[in-house]
Amino acid sequence: PQTQLALCHYATSYSEENFSMANEFQPERWLRKDNLDRVDNFGSIPFGYGIRSCIGRRIAELEIHLALIQV
Repeated sequence: PQTQLALCHYATSYSEENFSMANEFQPERWLRKDNLDRVDNFGSIPFGYGIRSCIGRRIAELEIHLALIQV
């Protein structure tokens, strides 16, 4: 069927259903502890996925890299 789905990334990112202790800054949540850990690779896709992904993704990533170089 032709169904559109829109999500509020802010709401899903701060939902305890999706991430434990979602309101706390924990960058290590994205690191795998060992090869047996299951990580949902689709837990966060801010630029979309596939043929309908954001065309500005590479520009945004480049800006992040340039900002990090200047720090």
